[in-house]
Amino acid sequence: MSTMQSFRNYFIWIIAFFVVSVILENALINDMYDPINGATNGNVTFTGSINTDLEVTVEEARATNVNGYLIVKVKNITGHYIDKCCAKIDLYTERNILAATKYVDISDFDVNQTKKFKINFKGNEIGSYAVSLQEDAPDKTYILDLFGFEVDIRNVFGMDLSSIINPESLKETGVNLWGLTLGFLKTVPAWAYLIAGGIVIWHMPKGFLFGIFPF
Repeated sequence: MSTMQSFRNYFIWIIAFFVVSVILENALINDMYDPINGATNGNVTFTGSINTDLEVTVEEARATNVNGYLIVKVKNITGHYIDKCCAKIDLYTERNILAATKYVDISDFDVNQTKKFKINFKGNEIGSYAVSLQEDAPDKTYILDLFGFEVDIRNVFGMDLSSIINPESLKETGVNLWGLTLGFLKTVPAWAYLIAGGIVIWHMPKGFLFGIFPF
């Protein structure tokens, strides 16, 4: 068997292994998610007006022991344009303890318009949710979203770090570092990635990945 034929066979095996892995991984992840129940409330008090009911529907709510998601749909059936509004999602543990709160901006809401959004969350043993609406979201200037967890720098293990940490500069620094990293990776030529990949494959232990590697 020629070297080219061997490489082609290896390449086909790699692609097949990747496709099967993705399918099995998605199936396994979906099996890990269990449905969770909750309540919705479409009443919201706007400035200078009475409570107005919007149509709130949770199309899907599922969670594992460590994370989960909600797919929420809100329809403006009030008969008038809504300038400011946000959805509040409270997440409770199986012992009915408030574990986290998420806010989604749904301002600039036209009559009969429907807005649909997905909320991803992290939390241990989330068992239920409560979706409500309010006119304004709380000030989140000092709240940082770190890998799905919302951290208030005014209360980090009982310490107020707002006087020594500027949240805006911290966010800007993170964005700049990420941009610099992507910019650097784009400057690396394709042949460099191929050489690096070849080196990695060449040094793989014998019999790795069902005996496909090394060549």
